[in-house]
Amino acid sequence: MRSVSCFLIVLICCIALHSCSQNNASNTNFVTDIFIGSTPCNSIVNNELKIPSSDTCDYMTWELTLSGRDSSIKLLISYGAYLPNTMYFLNGGKSMNIHGKQKTTYYKRNNTDYRIIHLVDEEKKPELLFIELDNNILHLIDSNMKFIKGDAGLAFVLNRVNLSQSN
Repeated sequence: MRSVSCFLIVLICCIALHSCSQNNASNTNFVTDIFIGSTPCNSIVNNELKIPSSDTCDYMTWELTLSGRDSSIKLLISYGAYLPNTMYFLNGGKSMNIHGKQKTTYYKRNNTDYRIIHLVDEEKKPELLFIELDNNILHLIDSNMKFIKGDAGLAFVLNRVNLSQSN
């Protein structure tokens, strides 16, 4: 009888632990997407980001986090002069953090609907626009839906860190 009681107590504890460890199903529907990339510096982009013209800017690195839970964004941009023979910045470069919300619209071109992601900064700076070329690639565009062109070495493209299975 005592071993049956011990077994029941252990069984109840295991069931309780298992039920506590399960994810809430409503939380599993929210995905966080992370996109990264290196881009050239460009007067149009520098103006949008309010980078002082006195700052040295050879290239930028971007890390964009899009949260599906609350449509929030976090964007870390670092910029500066190249550290020779590396992909790092001389003297560590400079960084800026942008926090805000994402808004989605759609743009039709050549019978294809493209998703446009608007990044709206909490400080009401001009918004940044990205066109989703597929599930894994975002390209920076201007307000006229034109691609912002890169240079021979870098483009204004951000790539998903964890590639989507659908593309």
